[in-house]
Amino acid sequence: RGASLRLPTRSGTFEELLKLVEALDMDAYAADAIPDVEAEARLSQRQSSHVVARPLCLLLGSEGMGVRKEAWRRFEPVRIPMPGLEESLNVAVAGGILMHRLGGTKPN
Repeated sequence: RGASLRLPTRSGTFEELLKLVEALDMDAYAADAIPDVEAEARLSQRQSSHVVARPLCLLLGSEGMGVRKEAWRRFEPVRIPMPGLEESLNVAVAGGILMHRLGGTKPN
């Protein structure tokens, strides 16, 4: 069975998400399809230096609407470098890439 059938999930409002992030002391990141060179650099720096030690929240915006403005004030932006003419990736593909890159290296 796939992980989606075994992992706990929650749904709710943005305000409930903020409370959960605070209650679980999560590192909080947000991404959407809008280019941001500084956010790409932060993602690369985190990938090369971070070891997973805390819970992580990744908020993904839709291609059309993106992440709501309030999220950018509370979540650290991250981006996938996109050389060439492609505008964006499918949100599921982007989420997988970002989770892998944000996860760093788990200790053995």
